Amino acid sequence: MRSSLVGARKEFSLYIELDHIGFGYEPGQATLSDLSLSIKRGEAVALMGANGCGKTTVLSILSGILSPTAGTFTFDGTPVTSEFLHKPELVKRFHQRVGSVFQNSDAQLFCPTVYEEIAFGPQQMGLSDAEIDQRVKDVAQLLDITSLLEAVPYHLSGGQKKRIAIGATLAMNPEVLLMDEPMAALDPRTQTFLLGIWQELRSAGKTLIIATHDLRMVTDMVDRIVLFSEDHQIVADGTPLEILQQTDLLKSVNLVDERYHVHVHHHDGEESVHIHM
Repeated sequence: MRSSLVGARKEFSLYIELDHIGFGYEPGQATLSDLSLSIKRGEAVALMGANGCGKTTVLSILSGILSPTAGTFTFDGTPVTSEFLHKPELVKRFHQRVGSVFQNSDAQLFCPTVYEEIAFGPQQMGLSDAEIDQRVKDVAQLLDITSLLEAVPYHLSGGQKKRIAIGATLAMNPEVLLMDEPMAALDPRTQTFLLGIWQELRSAGKTLIIATHDLRMVTDMVDRIVLFSEDHQIVADGTPLEILQQTDLLKSVNLVDERYHVHVHHHDGEESVHIHM
């Protein structure tokens, strides 16, 4: 049943490229300047840095919410320009392939019931009623929210809202999933549950991009960490093992303090890192 949601790993390579991107919310004030980043299909990538470093702006460009004021954003060989984003059929297909989960779930939920919330995306895709119903049921089972399908999203807990927001995105079976601080303000049980969902999507070959400043989240979640400085520049790009051992670098971007230290464990020829903060 879950395979209808996550799909099988595809053989082709999906490619995301930001080439010398620039963006500013106010004239003359650049939030991003000359930023370049490439992501291959199936990678799990964490955009990391202190609050205000620009990682959420990068996510907004990748999701098509914002259009860069300089440089180019290319998705699977197609330039995603402001003109592209103003063509309804093109942008509709783009948002079917690239799904986003916002940090604030309330900003993403607007339907009267959980069922309608999850069904909304598949309805926009033009699926039949039977296909929509199956997708809603599959997502609800995957996220353990079947009992909430007739509930009003507004009245639910933060953790339940987060599951519903993720469900509404997964119901469209996107190839790429973007998540902004997905574990913020969630209880430990919900965090553990969502980590399991993340790993399931990762195993299925989805391209996963997360923006976070929480180092404890990424040790086993991602293939790469892209580290941003407080002046909105990429200062490092490597595996969690490589990045998390660079204490001085992490201090310089204001992600850790003097209490931070790491332990590297060796087991069966593999290394893993355990951090203390």
